[in-house]
Parts: sequence; C-alpha cells; structure tokens
Amino acid sequence: MSSYTHTVSLEQLRTMIRQAQCPDDPLLIYRWFSLENEALPDHHKEKFAHYEQQFRLLLETLADEVLPAQWRIFCLENINRPLLAMKRLPRFKGSYRTLNRLQYELHITFEYIRAGLYFNAHIGED
Repeated sequence: MSSYTHTVSLEQLRTMIRQAQCPDDPLLIYRWFSLENEALPDHHKEKFAHYEQQFRLLLETLADEVLPAQWRIFCLENINRPLLAMKRLPRFKGSYRTLNRLQYELHITFEYIRAGLYFNAHIGED
C-alpha cells in the first residue's frame, strides 16, 4: 500500500520524488505525472517550461547518488516522458536549442553515473 494519500499536493509529491521518500512505490511518479498534467498551462511556451521542470526534477533525482539505486533507475526510465511531450509541442524560438541541451545534459549525466548506478542496483541480488 502506498504511503501517500490522494490529498497530497503537487509540491509534496515533488518533494517525495526528489527525496525518494517512497523508493518502493513507482506509482508515485505516475501519480505525480497525472496531477502535473492536469494543471498544464494553455500556452505552448508555458507547457514547454512545465515539462522542462518535470525533466529537471527527474534529472536531479537521477544524479543524486545518496538515493536508492532502484529509485534513480525508475526516474531514468521515466525521464523521457517530459522530453517527448516537449517534442510534440509546436516549435518556437529557442525551443529546439533548449530541447537539444536537455538531451545532452541527460546523456552526460547518465554517462557519469551509469557504472555506479547499475552496480549499486545489483548489490544484494544473490
């Protein structure tokens, strides 16, 4: 059973994700995406910024080596959701450059943490 209720605010969900407060509850991220996307702004530039914030939260969590490896891997598995949503939006000045920069940041971050992330995820699997 999940350790959060349906009355948790978006800010509380963000904190729970960032701090891996429920590392064995991957549904937490799905709930967060669902609530975040209910509150999407109308304008495509604002939506782009909204998805970028989602991406940044997941990237920061992924890069935090103090958090449990399985939680960080789950964040990695879901980090493309906001990127794909950004790609579907109409282009505007600077959006293509920003999207490329975010993808590059993800690539560099992943290359930096990859070995330790998967090594730590498999510790104790005997």
